[in-house]
This record gives sequence, structure tokens and C-alpha cells, in this order.
Amino acid sequence: MLASFALNIPFHPPTDFGSNYEIVLRWIHFASAITWIGLLYFFNLVNMPLQKQMDAPTKAKVNPPLLSLALWWFRWGAVVTVLAGIVFWSRITVVDARNHGYSARASSEVSSWCGRSPLSSSKVCSWRAKVHSIKERF
Repeated sequence: MLASFALNIPFHPPTDFGSNYEIVLRWIHFASAITWIGLLYFFNLVNMPLQKQMDAPTKAKVNPPLLSLALWWFRWGAVVTVLAGIVFWSRITVVDARNHGYSARASSEVSSWCGRSPLSSSKVCSWRAKVHSIKERF
């Protein structure tokens, strides 16, 4: 945005809800994945060699507060990464189904089903879109 201002290039952010929702989902997925992978590297590359060097009384003082907090962030980074990725991928699949000519009714039914189910995968959403489209044609 700053570069477009400096170069006098017009910047027009999306105004519809769907595009902005996908942008937010993508950034949530991206930031939580960085947190998740960063903590994984912390545990493997920093914490393991440090644990080998510490004596037992120091481990008893340091480990409970450090590891409980780090594991909390690691766990929730993983959960948020996976859930945001599934919701984002489901939205992309529904939009792709709409763009391939599936009916608006079938797309809205699939969209509402995929949007409500955090465990729905893209294959399930596209299968449901295809089934609804075939039912609409006949």
C-alpha cells in the first residue's frame, strides 16, 4: 500500500465480505502456522540441548512455567492453523464449484454445510456440490 502511494498507483482493497473474510482467514492461518512451526523449532533446536545441560534442581524450577506456556502456545497454534486452513480451503472449494457452473441453490446449500462444519474437507465439499448439481439438472 505504501509503495502504491509512493508510485501514485491506485490501491483498491476489496469491499465485499467474502474477499475480506478470506484475507483474514489466510492471515490467521499464516500467523498461527509461523507460531506453530517456530515453537517446534524451539523445542527441537533450543530446548533439547538446553535440557541436557541443566542439572535436576534447575530443571525443577525452570521447566514447569516455561514448558507449560510454550506447550499451550504450540497446541493452540496447531489447532488454529488446521481449523483456519480447513475453513479457508472449504471456501475456496465452494467458490470453485460456483465458478464451474453449479447452481446457486446447490452452491448455497454446500456453502452453508461447509461453512458450519469445521471438519469438512475440500473433497467432501466438492462431492456435495457435484451431487447437488446433478440433482438440479435432472
